[in-house]
Amino acid sequence: ADIVIGGILSTGGGGGNGNITIETTGVNSDITMNNTAPTAIGATGDLVITSAADFNQDGQLLFAGATRNATITAANNITMGIAGATTNATGGITTYTAGNNLAVNTIDVGANALSLTATAGSIADANGVSLNVTADTVDFISATGIDLDLSHAGTLNINQALATSGGNIDLENIDGSGGFTLLGNVAAGTGQVQLTANADVLQTGGTL
Repeated sequence: ADIVIGGILSTGGGGGNGNITIETTGVNSDITMNNTAPTAIGATGDLVITSAADFNQDGQLLFAGATRNATITAANNITMGIAGATTNATGGITTYTAGNNLAVNTIDVGANALSLTATAGSIADANGVSLNVTADTVDFISATGIDLDLSHAGTLNINQALATSGGNIDLENIDGSGGFTLLGNVAAGTGQVQLTANADVLQTGGTL
């Protein structure tokens, strides 16, 4: 059966402590988040969302307090609607993994790490010219392409950005003083790679 999250996810009352795990196991069972107020996750503990089919995020996830990890996985697609947003600047790691396509509206992890994977599909910009990702360090892995607008003042570190079956990689740091440092491989197979920044693009490791 499907799960619909229409209210606030919290533990301990009003953003307390503890882990939250939400999972579907039926082959066509989706998870949909459509809360209209930000879902504030408590002071400690992690969030794990696992969908046996699609994860549709049309609401907001907001992390507070100490280091928090967010792990969101879907066997098929992850789609962030125009109201879908995740803010996790607490020092933890935020991970989105889709078996097929991943469409990103807004994810803000501050000065922390973000990992996005679209195993058999693409990582796509879901909001046009608006900002998709704020992060210090990113890992992007897709099969058929990556297209995102990023922001980080100074240097945004790319551990890796791969389109394993071809397709194009198009990443832009839209911060007025932002550049890129390539720590690992940036490769699009038979596709093209385009990195756009307002400061230097430095390669310290991997291949481009």
